[in-house]
Amino acid sequence: MEARAESRLAAAPLRARLLAAGADFVVVTAIGIAVDEALRVVLAVGIGLAPPPGLYPASMFVGGWVYFVLCETRLGGRTVGKMGAGLRVAGSPDALWCSVRYVAKVLQLLFGRGLLFGVALFDERRRALHDHLAGTVVVVVDPDSLMSSPPSS
Repeated sequence: MEARAESRLAAAPLRARLLAAGADFVVVTAIGIAVDEALRVVLAVGIGLAPPPGLYPASMFVGGWVYFVLCETRLGGRTVGKMGAGLRVAGSPDALWCSVRYVAKVLQLLFGRGLLFGVALFDERRRALHDHLAGTVVVVVDPDSLMSSPPSS
């Protein structure tokens, strides 16, 4: 029943998705910096070890994974960026599929920047590659949101 209702929701405009992704990138970067600094303090002060190289990218990856999985499973498919854009992820709200979406996003950012949202340009429901892999679609839940409304002419 819920899947049928979700299929009637409007697919998110690419502009709103990009703005939400930018806001989420800022949040994930802040989380990565906080986790990195906390680990450096624990390693240096608590254990007396020098932080290993590559700690920040690992902190960003793990912090981002926790952020996306918690937001998408506990906040109804809405990250901070999606809340601001009036969007949410519809489809598979469990932690496994949220993880699939996140890992696919990271791989696309690292190895194929155009793939991240390039696929969405040609998809009827504006689904990016990571949405196809996880069986999800990003939909508009607040059409009056500044980022979800069509640009005024």
